[in-house]
Amino acid sequence: MAEVGTVFVIPADEQHGILGQVMAPPLGPNPDLLAAFRGVHPIQSLPRDDCLLQLLELSPLILANSSSVLMENGRWKDLGVFPIAKRNRVYPKFKLPSIIPFLMSVESYDRSKSRPTLPFFARAIPRRFTISAKLFELLAIATNGRGTWDKQFDKVLFDTMPVHHSASSV
Repeated sequence: MAEVGTVFVIPADEQHGILGQVMAPPLGPNPDLLAAFRGVHPIQSLPRDDCLLQLLELSPLILANSSSVLMENGRWKDLGVFPIAKRNRVYPKFKLPSIIPFLMSVESYDRSKSRPTLPFFARAIPRRFTISAKLFELLAIATNGRGTWDKQFDKVLFDTMPVHHSASSV
């Protein structure tokens, strides 16, 4: 299990990689929230510190609940723990059944904000989904132009997810 803020490199080929970051910790049965960013970078000359922080300020391409097991087994290179960019603290929403009958709950993907709502208000909000670490890797590579994209995975694209923009609402 990786620490929140851990930055890792997903190998796109033997010499290039894609940056990712752990955005939220696991909660109960749900794994970490992982982000993959735009750009394929030479692994040997990845920037450090300030330059790396600038790359992490870009909006992620993919945001999905997934496992960091490929970092733990050494396939994804661990670059260390960096702060999550302030502009990237805008998390998509997802819906799940409420404990109160005839209501749904809407939560942010980082699980920090939740509120009840009526089901017809949550119609356009997707349910939470989890993908394997290997599928996360394949989709990160595909969104960066190094593989084939399957339309069924559009739901992991950050720009298609309904998001909330204020710290006080979901």
